[in-house]
Amino acid sequence: MGGVVTGVLAVAVFMYFPIAKKIENYSPAWFLGLLISINLFVGGWIISDPYFLRLPVVHRAWGEYMFAFGILMPIIHIRYRSAGKPREKGTFFKQRIRLKDGAESV
Repeated sequence: MGGVVTGVLAVAVFMYFPIAKKIENYSPAWFLGLLISINLFVGGWIISDPYFLRLPVVHRAWGEYMFAFGILMPIIHIRYRSAGKPREKGTFFKQRIRLKDGAESV
């Protein structure tokens, strides 16, 4: 059963890739994705805890899936959105301060 769930989640992630580039930051879809990932993370953490609810192992296994997917969803989204963009090498920050054309350094 775990292999089937893993396969379905992998297919869902690859189907999500074309949608990820269309989602703008701070849009309703962005907040919905953030809310879903937080709920998966917290719900999975609660369900998978062996001392809190004392659920059977089968239910705790589903909590582990929820917990892992709640962590991986934002990571996958952020990583895929920056996949096609060129990177600046040698800088720590996103942009460097550059001189304008024709300006002389002092």
